[in-house]
Amino acid sequence: VKMNERLNRSIQHVKLVLFDPLPGQGQGGQQSFAVSFLDETGNGVLISSLYIREKTNVYAKPITGHSSPLELSAEEKKVIE
Repeated sequence: VKMNERLNRSIQHVKLVLFDPLPGQGQGGQQSFAVSFLDETGNGVLISSLYIREKTNVYAKPITGHSSPLELSAEEKKVIE
């Protein structure tokens, strides 16, 4: 039983989405990303990076049961489904 409990809490689902935060404006192609690291019950962390020519922002958001108390972009929602 303990082995199954530990397995359920381990990272089992990793998903990555690449995207352009400003499509059509030639700001950097698909260099922005969102990646999630989730256990069997959909708990874990989501890390996203927004690349725009002048700067790059990186965000980390907690995920519980495939959702977050913080606002998620469409790309971030896609990686926690």
